Amino acid sequence: ATAIVYLLTGGLRASIVGTVYERDGVTPAPNVSVRVIVDIDFNCLGSAACPPVYKVLQAATDVQGAYRIDGIPISPKYPIAVAVRGENAEVGNAGFRLVSEGQAVKTDIVLTAPGTVTGTVWDQGSANQPTGANVIVRGIKPNEAGLFESRLIGTTQSDAQTGRFAVGGAWPGGFSAEASNMFRPNPARASGAIRFAGDVQDVTLTLIPLVGPGSISGVVNQPKSTPVGEGVQVTVTLAGQPVTVTTAADGRFHFAPILPAGGYSLTAEDPITGLKATGYAAVQGGQDTPVTLRLLGLGMVEVLVKNADGSATPSATVTLARNSFPYDKASGAIRAGDGGRIVFTNITEGDFSVAALDANGLGGRVSGRLPGEGQTATVTLTLAPSGVVTGRFLTPDGRTPIGNGQIQLTQSGRTIGFLTTSTDPATLGAYRFEHVPLGPIVVEGFDPVGTRRGKGFGQLASNGQTLVVDVLQTSRGTVTGRALSADGTRPVEGGKITLQVSGVFSESFQGLTAPDGTFTFPGVPAGDFTLRLVDPITGLGGATSGRIVREGESVTTEVRLESTGTVSATVVKFDGVTPAGGAKVVLQGPRGSLTLQADPEGRVSRSLLPLGRYTLTATSPNGLDGGMTERVPAVGGGARRCRQHVVRLAAQSGRCDAGIQLPASRRDPTRGRHRASLSQYRRGDVRHP
Repeated sequence: ATAIVYLLTGGLRASIVGTVYERDGVTPAPNVSVRVIVDIDFNCLGSAACPPVYKVLQAATDVQGAYRIDGIPISPKYPIAVAVRGENAEVGNAGFRLVSEGQAVKTDIVLTAPGTVTGTVWDQGSANQPTGANVIVRGIKPNEAGLFESRLIGTTQSDAQTGRFAVGGAWPGGFSAEASNMFRPNPARASGAIRFAGDVQDVTLTLIPLVGPGSISGVVNQPKSTPVGEGVQVTVTLAGQPVTVTTAADGRFHFAPILPAGGYSLTAEDPITGLKATGYAAVQGGQDTPVTLRLLGLGMVEVLVKNADGSATPSATVTLARNSFPYDKASGAIRAGDGGRIVFTNITEGDFSVAALDANGLGGRVSGRLPGEGQTATVTLTLAPSGVVTGRFLTPDGRTPIGNGQIQLTQSGRTIGFLTTSTDPATLGAYRFEHVPLGPIVVEGFDPVGTRRGKGFGQLASNGQTLVVDVLQTSRGTVTGRALSADGTRPVEGGKITLQVSGVFSESFQGLTAPDGTFTFPGVPAGDFTLRLVDPITGLGGATSGRIVREGESVTTEVRLESTGTVSATVVKFDGVTPAGGAKVVLQGPRGSLTLQADPEGRVSRSLLPLGRYTLTATSPNGLDGGMTERVPAVGGGARRCRQHVVRLAAQSGRCDAGIQLPASRRDPTRGRHRASLSQYRRGDVRHP
């Protein structure tokens, strides 16, 4: 079990002094325990759970609510003052910052208490009738030592007749609720925020029925976008096997609802004309996905081959290859009298590359694009010293060749060749590009079966040179880890985790953390990677980085959420005393704005805010009167007075119990604390303290 070890106070380090206030932020709170967490250990003896052991310095408030804690290290584990009444019945957190030996920092704390999350669960599959379901609520809650964290608040069962539920113990801040049952296992989710102690927030959770397989339907068009007739074959691959349907007289086709949710590549072919098409469909369970396929048209490619002086070459061998589906290939020869010209017919529209070689060993390459059905593309190729690029496409260990791999040759960022590796057992995985212009080249390979890539580099330096570039698939490994709270004591469940790789290839992976905060990304390519975490409840983030070097390497890491703080304020009317209950307070911070509503005592508070500078603006409930803070730097976190009322959280759980400052003559002299005040001036008037 979690333990709290009380340390003796004293020493010549530093101190915090202050007052603990009741929930109203005004009344001193006597006999309240106040502690500072100096360090934390984990008790792993005889337990796999390793519960934390908090080492604290502690004091109690006197009848005036005042306290003092001495002997605090300059850099404690958590620079947070925690006030606790009873067994976490009421808790307050306030950050502080220690700078020098013997310093005494004023740190006031305001107690708060939890609210309640209520709601109704509806079943969409039963005409939106209320239903029973398992309900889970997560939100803000103090841990065993009193530190506010994002945690599981509680679970319950909604009433089968009314669908109603209630979960208490959600402290001020964001929360999320989800519901599911055995008939509707896909969770319904909602979120909100507890605004103040005792607040009740109601949510609606609608369960959606499970859906079965989906289907694909659509139309196949001619190159000119008119529907084809009957008999065109459309194919998808399901469980490794082709499934083919044919079009009706109106060119439409339909696959029965047998396709599990996921992505599918489609191909279409007219058995009479030989025209082909390809497309993609993202199938959703229980839904039909419409797709329109267009048969690719045929045209002509005219190739003009010239010598270095611009004259037409008298003879050359010319080859053409299309760079993508359906991967056309053609070859021919230029002879004397052709004027250095050759024409290829029935070439599928799209990108292509052309290579040529003359009798003197001079060669060249060029790429082009055939724009559409019945059109002609003309490219000019100039012969120059050239060479051959050859090699094999191999697994990461360099031992196993890969047949039918897609190989792309680029030079100066331009694709000049495309082919597939040999499937002949004698030359398995081999490729060969001829007539490649001199200069640096990049060869990229892709295995369409294993979806793995590789890249090789080289340079042709002389005419007739044969450059061997073996392309090895990029090594892949596994990244595992755990997402934790900022202090490392609690897992982050359901957090969005993103992995971005920057290596030979840039790739991105996404996932969600498990209930224990763990995550796994298999198949991560070698290179440097960055992990980014977002907490679904608080929106807080965290990041870390690492590197994969070897095939099969497993990297284990830890991602912690960023440090946070608490901002609280009391809004009073112009007299500086009367609470402005119901006032709207806009909290403007480094990541945008947040609107809060003051409770009946004029208090607002929000925990788990990212560190940074904050400005508070208050408006009366009738929307007429208002006041705001100034955006100037603050000294730092802590429940001391905020300079010119700009809240700057400079340490974890830094807290500023202040808001909008009155002019000196209008401060409440009895409390010596800054207040948010609604000015008698209308909006648009500018008034400085």
